[in-house]
Amino acid sequence: MNTPIRLSEPDIEAGLVQIQTALNVTVSADNPQEVAYHLSELAALSGLSAVVQASARFVLETLKKAYLESAAKKGMTGNMARDYVASLCANEIGIYELAERQNRALVHKADALRSILSYAKTEITAMAFTPQPR
Repeated sequence: MNTPIRLSEPDIEAGLVQIQTALNVTVSADNPQEVAYHLSELAALSGLSAVVQASARFVLETLKKAYLESAAKKGMTGNMARDYVASLCANEIGIYELAERQNRALVHKADALRSILSYAKTEITAMAFTPQPR
């Protein structure tokens, strides 16, 4: 699937749902094939996650700019304008922060799955060299 460079707001939300669904999957550490499959799914989602995060940031910054211009026209300055803009962009800030956290969670979960695979490989190797009783 080709992911565009910048997603629309509905596509950002769909991407967040898709990523969260993958993050919520529980994988049995006793099944290396399942772990490897889920790891490959997470790797595939890392690109989408980056685009979702960048798109959410673009939407947020575009809105901030528009609202700052509006605040300036209303005579607001400094902290008052910043707070005004933050209150108007609360939803977009939340979406961007979720995208950031999901991106980090993908990395951490992939690292954990790699550790599980490494442990399983070590166990298999150790069992291969363990003398079998006769």
